[in-house]
Amino acid sequence: MIKGAWNRLTMVLACGGFALGTLAFCAVPQMPRYRFENFTTANGLPNNHVYSVLVDGGRIWAGTDDGNLQVSQDAGQTFTNVAANLPGLPAGNMYWVSRIDASHFDAATAYVSVDGHRSDDLKPYVFVTHDYGKTFANISNNLPSYGNVQVVREDPKNPNLLFVGTEFGLYTSLDAGRSWGKFMGEYPTVRTDDILIHPRDGDLIVATHGRSVWIADDITPLEQFTPQVAAQDAALFDVRPAVAWVTDFTTEQQLAGEKVFVGKNAPRGTAIDFYLKSATGGDVTVAARVLSVDGHVVGGLSAADRLRDLVPFSVSPRYSEVRRALGIAVRTSQLG
Repeated sequence: MIKGAWNRLTMVLACGGFALGTLAFCAVPQMPRYRFENFTTANGLPNNHVYSVLVDGGRIWAGTDDGNLQVSQDAGQTFTNVAANLPGLPAGNMYWVSRIDASHFDAATAYVSVDGHRSDDLKPYVFVTHDYGKTFANISNNLPSYGNVQVVREDPKNPNLLFVGTEFGLYTSLDAGRSWGKFMGEYPTVRTDDILIHPRDGDLIVATHGRSVWIADDITPLEQFTPQVAAQDAALFDVRPAVAWVTDFTTEQQLAGEKVFVGKNAPRGTAIDFYLKSATGGDVTVAARVLSVDGHVVGGLSAADRLRDLVPFSVSPRYSEVRRALGIAVRTSQLG
């Protein structure tokens, strides 16, 4: 059981400058970052909601549905409204601060998304600050011009990898927001409300409004796809440890209802991801030796010519983990 101490903050968050009330949050030592979404302030004033709060050590960011963006650097003793520093928004706007994501790498950096659809403004607004909100840069750039933003997330392992959920889809950036691309060809055109990168498994978990929850298994290749990797002729990404699942039918008894809604599990075994800089025009063979945790050869595999490949490899139940595949060999006249 995780225990923590409840703390209460008083924040001046309304545009009129009066205190809306208090915010209670539980400080859990094992969990240094906390997020809260969509709650009404304690004094019950109508139409004043704090929609996005992030507590990270002494940093506290708070955004409201009437255009306020507040930051505290002293654990809530004082707050500064930095909403006026967001560039490109209409003067006097009361847009919804839909999400705040403080950086995992720099205390002064935070990402902010703003949603103006209730004022008939469906443009995307995504901003970044590197100085606690004194200045912001608009990093919406080549996001589709029609599609308000619900959420922005920074990857916890790669500061240049960002994700954005809009009214119509999911987008990612490999260069800290300088350019964006649509993520996953099979992902539906749907409002994307929330994004989470699983801290242990490295899965990208996405919540939609109307199309359930989507999971992209193991985004390690994206996290490790740096400019240095992109410049190489060939690169092999880290392999996530695999679990050797064994089905025990004696304990799999269940009494299900008439309709059971479940998602499709990831394939058993592990996946070996690699990158080739360009199409070769000829035959390419990528060969790998797969070792067990104690160094014995479990098996080998090869893959055909693709720019980016994902090769499933089955794991025998006697092995609980597969280490990084070794021995990548690319045989073409171009790559040598």
